[in-house]
Amino acid sequence: MWFRDIFNAKDRRKLPVKPSSPGGDGMTLSALALRQMDRLHISRDQTWLENRIGARASHMRRPAADFFDHRQYIQGDDIRFVDWKASARQEHIFIKQGALQKSVTVYVLLDCSASMAWGDVPKSQAGLLLANALSYMALAQNDRVVILPITSNGSGQPVRPLGPLWGKGQAILLADYLRSLQFQGQIDITNSLIELTRNKQSQGGVVFVISDLLAVQSLSPALEMIRAPAWKIIFLHLLHPDELQPDLQGHFELHDIETGEKRVYKITPQALGTYQRRLQTWQAKIAQVCLQHRCQYTLIPSNWSLEKEILPHLRRLQVVKPN
Repeated sequence: MWFRDIFNAKDRRKLPVKPSSPGGDGMTLSALALRQMDRLHISRDQTWLENRIGARASHMRRPAADFFDHRQYIQGDDIRFVDWKASARQEHIFIKQGALQKSVTVYVLLDCSASMAWGDVPKSQAGLLLANALSYMALAQNDRVVILPITSNGSGQPVRPLGPLWGKGQAILLADYLRSLQFQGQIDITNSLIELTRNKQSQGGVVFVISDLLAVQSLSPALEMIRAPAWKIIFLHLLHPDELQPDLQGHFELHDIETGEKRVYKITPQALGTYQRRLQTWQAKIAQVCLQHRCQYTLIPSNWSLEKEILPHLRRLQVVKPN
């Protein structure tokens, strides 16, 4: 499912491949998508808190002029927030309370391995579109955004991160940065997640992992360290339609786009049936690991439309919610 060149021994043919193009606009957000996303926000666990001001209502309350509720005055409260009318009718002095607005840091870990550049149209284009859309929704809600491209640099650690960004005015900078990313080599998602927890500036947040997950051996070591409620992890599993339903039959030489390894297979209906069962088992195993660690997992075919399929799907899963 990760091959670059596929050809028949008798009738040579190459699977169409379009390498990710930094100048392409496959990740451009349409006017319809922008209207939809302006009415949505990224969901988070209610128990998760962060000490930054944002556009989300928190369960924490503070003395404020934007009235939400009353509480009894205690020594040290700012008398500017005393509700004198309500206090005059009672035996005690009452303070007006408002909702302390909280912000969330949204981390987008984008798989930039060579396998993501496979396909026609490549999975990398869908990954960039997803990263742009999720980041835009976060910026629109005054949440902070950090983009962590998982690239091949020998250690598997994120390279050239962007952010934290704050505010819709950063959307152009975000889009230009995403267009500059290259998809090549092999990556280590597990190590990238572990490195995120070791960053002293990373105290928690919502983490989107956008990847085909082909290089993942075991997610458990990372998910043991990056736990709820401080962290909320969502795996968006991108697979190409040709990976989900291969249309192949006969003798083929398969070329691994990341390792260069080549193997010859005879692909029969029985072999395709075995492939489908193994694919489903693989997905179920990843989903089970995520469930055990209180993470979310969902498959997103790379040919899905953002407006008609991806956003409605994320709403059904409550990954995003209406404002």
